[in-house]
Amino acid sequence: MDEKYASKISSHEKYFNIRIFDEKILHIGENRNRIFALEMKNITEENDENELC
Repeated sequence: MDEKYASKISSHEKYFNIRIFDEKILHIGENRNRIFALEMKNITEENDENELC
Protein backbone atom coordinates (compact mmCIF):
# COMPACT_ATOMS: atom_id res chain seq x y z
CA MET A 1 0.00 0.00 0.00
CA ASP A 2 1.51 3.35 -0.98
CA GLU A 3 1.78 6.24 1.49
CA LYS A 4 -0.63 8.51 -0.38
CA TYR A 5 -3.41 5.94 -0.07
CA ALA A 6 -2.58 5.29 3.59
CA SER A 7 -2.68 8.99 4.47
CA LYS A 8 -6.03 9.35 2.69
CA ILE A 9 -7.51 6.55 4.79
CA SER A 10 -6.12 7.94 8.04
CA SER A 11 -7.47 11.45 7.37
CA HIS A 12 -10.88 9.99 6.55
CA GLU A 13 -10.87 7.96 9.76
CA LYS A 14 -9.86 11.03 11.75
CA TYR A 15 -12.74 13.00 10.26
CA PHE A 16 -15.16 10.18 10.93
CA ASN A 17 -14.02 9.80 14.56
CA ILE A 18 -14.23 13.55 15.15
CA ARG A 19 -17.72 13.55 13.66
CA ILE A 20 -18.89 10.77 15.98
CA PHE A 21 -17.25 12.55 18.93
CA ASP A 22 -19.03 15.81 18.04
CA GLU A 23 -22.40 14.07 17.79
CA LYS A 24 -21.89 12.43 21.19
CA ILE A 25 -21.06 15.79 22.75
CA LEU A 26 -24.11 17.38 21.13
CA HIS A 27 -26.28 14.55 22.42
CA ILE A 28 -24.91 14.95 25.95
CA GLY A 29 -25.51 18.69 25.70
CA GLU A 30 -29.12 18.19 24.63
CA ASN A 31 -29.75 15.82 27.52
CA ARG A 32 -28.20 18.28 29.98
CA ASN A 33 -30.39 21.07 28.67
CA ARG A 34 -33.48 18.89 28.90
CA ILE A 35 -32.67 17.88 32.48
CA PHE A 36 -31.92 21.51 33.38
CA ALA A 37 -35.25 22.60 31.90
CA LEU A 38 -37.10 19.91 33.88
CA GLU A 39 -35.34 20.94 37.09
CA MET A 40 -36.23 24.59 36.52
CA LYS A 41 -39.83 23.60 35.84
CA ASN A 42 -39.96 21.61 39.08
CA ILE A 43 -38.49 24.53 41.05
CA THR A 44 -41.04 26.99 39.65
CA GLU A 45 -43.90 24.57 40.32
CA GLU A 46 -42.74 24.13 43.93
CA ASN A 47 -42.59 27.91 44.36
CA ASP A 48 -46.12 28.26 43.01
CA GLU A 49 -47.39 25.69 45.51
CA ASN A 50 -45.64 27.47 48.39
CA GLU A 51 -47.24 30.80 47.45
CA LEU A 52 -50.71 29.23 47.42
CA CYS A 53 -50.46 28.10 51.05
